[in-house]
Amino acid sequence: MARVVTDLPADALGHVLYRLPTAIQIGGAAPTSKAFRDASQLALKARPYSSEVVTLAGHTHVARCVAAAPDGRVITGSCDRTVKVWLNGACERTIEAHTNDVNGVAVLPGGARFVSVSDDETAKLWTFDGALERTFEVDAFTVECVAALPDGVHFVVGLSAGEVRLYHVDGTLLHSFTGHNDFVYAVAATPDGPHIISGANDRLVKVWSVAS
Repeated sequence: MARVVTDLPADALGHVLYRLPTAIQIGGAAPTSKAFRDASQLALKARPYSSEVVTLAGHTHVARCVAAAPDGRVITGSCDRTVKVWLNGACERTIEAHTNDVNGVAVLPGGARFVSVSDDETAKLWTFDGALERTFEVDAFTVECVAALPDGVHFVVGLSAGEVRLYHVDGTLLHSFTGHNDFVYAVAATPDGPHIISGANDRLVKVWSVAS
């Protein structure tokens, strides 16, 4: 007879949650139901947050941006024009990513790829093993920031021209959102995907509809 996972006893369900890669993912399951809330408390006792402080040292210039992957990897970008991939406190890989400052990095959901953006007027799509999948040219504007959409195949960038652009990983520019009149320094996507939020040097924060 079929059973749903929440029918399991709390200790068994806690063991299921314990198999998740990180404590934050275990904690994130808690609000979904009472069964997961009780089980997550048991799982977090077995895998608590660590109080260890880890310093990631290796960039030769200002570290401008950072992103975390679900598997525990950390991606950092720097004014030394490189992107570094870190795992368990050690530098796993250094990528000579751009010809100018790296301003932003974002991990695409799914954890296999990330995007970096730069003053060299490009966004680049990478795999964690350092392979460059695609370069996105943005026509004479510096790219100041980037955020991934939750579907894992779209990302959004903010440009020095005050423009926000939505791309598909296949290279397609899907839409340009215009309304800021100065550098866009911050972008984010809502967790369910229908809205993009941008912040700019014009002192404005704007919320955009992806659909319209």
